[in-house]
Amino acid sequence: MQRKASSGVQGKGGRDRLAYVVDEDSLRIQRAHLRARKRIEVETDALFLNASGRRLSTQGIANVIAKLRSDAGIERPVTPHMLRHTVATLLLRNGVDIRVVQESLGHASIATTQRYTHVAKEHLIGVLRKSHPSLTLRAES
Repeated sequence: MQRKASSGVQGKGGRDRLAYVVDEDSLRIQRAHLRARKRIEVETDALFLNASGRRLSTQGIANVIAKLRSDAGIERPVTPHMLRHTVATLLLRNGVDIRVVQESLGHASIATTQRYTHVAKEHLIGVLRKSHPSLTLRAES
């Protein structure tokens, strides 16, 4: 049985967000990071640090993602917001309740999360157009 871990992290605006690790490899990497992080004596309790031992900034995170994108040979820009949007959209496409997505993204208002349903609805319409039972009935007539 796979073990899953979840914990709260503080996001933008001091709002708590749900962090959920879904596979053993990610959990192993996270645990190794936490062990290494505990050995670093700095004044912040931040999970991710920059080279100066301070909390990794929003721009620092964007720089890390840009480096990973470049190293992977991806030419198109990738931003932290794009990753959040992708995760939210995939969760909704796969039937996750919008309230769960709202909590995981740390949105105070469901209206903010509903922005992501537009893309999910487009996907749903496409799937229905391809595989709705009425298409089979029409083909058999």
